[in-house]
Amino acid sequence: MKKKNTPCLSIIKKGLTITLIAAFLWPGQVFAQDTLLLSPTGDGGFENGMDFASNGWTVENYTANNTNKWAVGGASAPTQGTMAAYISNNNGTNYTYTTNQFSRVLFWRDITFPAGYTVITLTFKVKVQGEYGGTATSYYDVLFPFFQSSNTAPSVTQPAYSSSNSQPAISNATRIASLTELGTGYVTRTYTLNAGNAAAATTRRLLFYWRNDNTGGAQPPASIDEISITATMPPVNDNATGAIMLTPGAGCGTFYDNTLATANTGEPTASCSWHPTRKPIWFKFIAPASGAARISSDNGGTLISTRMALFTATDSSNYTTFNIIHCSRENGVTAAGNNIMYPTGLTPGATYYIALDVYDAATSGTVCITVDEFNNTMLSTTTADCVAGKVLDNTGAQNYNGWISLTDNQGKLNANVRPVTGYDADFSSSLTVKSGAPRTDINGQAYLNRNYLINSSDPIGTGLTSADVQFFFTDAELTNLGVSLSGLNVTRVSGTTCSADFMDGTGTNSLLTQTANGSFNGVHYIQVNTPGFSNFYIHQGTTPLPIVWNNVSVTLNRRQQAVINWSVAEKETAEYRIEKSVDGNKFENLSTLKSKGNGNNTYSFTEQTALSGKAWYRIVQVSKEGKGEYSRIMELQNSNIYGLISVYPNPATQVLTVETASNASYNIYDLQGKVIMKGNLQSGKNTLNVSGIAKGFYTIKIGDYNQKIVLQ
Repeated sequence: MKKKNTPCLSIIKKGLTITLIAAFLWPGQVFAQDTLLLSPTGDGGFENGMDFASNGWTVENYTANNTNKWAVGGASAPTQGTMAAYISNNNGTNYTYTTNQFSRVLFWRDITFPAGYTVITLTFKVKVQGEYGGTATSYYDVLFPFFQSSNTAPSVTQPAYSSSNSQPAISNATRIASLTELGTGYVTRTYTLNAGNAAAATTRRLLFYWRNDNTGGAQPPASIDEISITATMPPVNDNATGAIMLTPGAGCGTFYDNTLATANTGEPTASCSWHPTRKPIWFKFIAPASGAARISSDNGGTLISTRMALFTATDSSNYTTFNIIHCSRENGVTAAGNNIMYPTGLTPGATYYIALDVYDAATSGTVCITVDEFNNTMLSTTTADCVAGKVLDNTGAQNYNGWISLTDNQGKLNANVRPVTGYDADFSSSLTVKSGAPRTDINGQAYLNRNYLINSSDPIGTGLTSADVQFFFTDAELTNLGVSLSGLNVTRVSGTTCSADFMDGTGTNSLLTQTANGSFNGVHYIQVNTPGFSNFYIHQGTTPLPIVWNNVSVTLNRRQQAVINWSVAEKETAEYRIEKSVDGNKFENLSTLKSKGNGNNTYSFTEQTALSGKAWYRIVQVSKEGKGEYSRIMELQNSNIYGLISVYPNPATQVLTVETASNASYNIYDLQGKVIMKGNLQSGKNTLNVSGIAKGFYTIKIGDYNQKIVLQ
């Protein structure tokens, strides 16, 4: 258990100063600092002598017309020990009062509170019957505790004798309560006094004032015992100078409480939220050798609606030297209101500061912060398509432009995002992880078996020009791709819907060149700057993955002419060239179609002459800059044995249609030559259900006619 500093506190007695050192800790938890200023078993229990002075109190038993006076003794049956303070009409011999005699008497003491206290708690045992008429002017026989909360030197003025039975007032003092008709047994009374946050030690005065009139009343009068005063300071880590040092990898050993934490002058905020600084508590750690860490408040505890920020600083006592570099807002797993962040690029051996804050200043509870060095177990390796992760609420962000961690629903990292300028939006991500050999595009270019979708509630361009993104993947995935980390770049395919494979995408693609990279503990990442959020695919080289051709197909019509159809999402395209080969190697241009302009467009081209035998077709998209992107190569054959054969659509998803002029049998083969599906065809149109066949490349063979098909 961690120890806390226990400040020295002075209690001023008449002619004597006593220094007390006291603090309370619960095992495994660190709370606000409670310091006992008045002990209920010592001066507060009147156990140090038979008079008030021996116990550090001053009594004012004004003799004129006063029969009833305060006394110290054992006549009132103390709650503990042998002494108590009580009203007596015979100098303490008996615990009774004269009910028909006016009395105005009090006892008091001065207490010095330490600098920085925020709350004073007063507790005592009291019994009193007395007399109360039930109205504001019928406080007949009553005990009134007072607390002088002025920062000026306190003073006591003898209350004037008066027949008024209203609640009395004392200069520079606050009346705490009016106690009467509580019964003949002791009851406990506790009062919390918000005394502010004094910059220096302050002296305050506690008074117990008894008043009775001359109209009668009920025994017994007031008796007090076990008085205690506790001054509560903010937690030791209320400021960054008191930040708790955390050891990476040490786990969750101590829970810390933010009760009575304060918003100090100039204290920075977790600015990925619009809320101002409320009551942060501070932690710090030394960055590990890798410069990458996982910081989490998602470890249990009762404080679950929080935000967390990571800062660099050159002087912990000067908040102007603090710079926020990472922030998190409610992406926990154990409780959604907790936080997890994955900072990278830290300077090994440097000290970093963590601030955990709440949204509502009234929110208090316990929290445990852990720091661990980032490793590959903190990335998801579960094979799955388009798994949606946590939504990170960044709305109302106060011009925040640091890093944000996008995690899955198990708290594992998908990507880090950093708006280049302040950004007010929500962020979300989806992750696809594949197994086996690397995937390839239509031209055979391999791309990583992990891809990402990042979305935002406020698209880039409405206040944000771009964002930096770090994409993380495992060493095994990089090895599987067979390329160097420095040679990787990213193809961005616009759109807000997750596409598990590049071939499934429908948006416009563009190349994002890496601006940084890193490797540590079986993890790699590359960093890019993106003009928008969308699907992202990692691959080698400086050429983006080609455009996504949707429903590209070639079929024969009734005139045995080749009909090529395709649809594509265009951006800055000049034209399309349709090319044909009779040997599958050398292609010649058939025709050119002008682009219809940016957006999703559909095209069709019919070859003028009838197809004889077999041919291969492809489409070339030519950009306005003169660069070309090729579609996949499509094979088509005109069979003389079975007359006209037409197979469409190609690619197909659920259903493949085959038209033939005569009855025939068919086989569908995979790339290894294995028969996947077979059957008989009738003359005319036949519908084949291919929904049960895995996505991929296949060949359909009808007699000596064969055609490559794509199922997706």
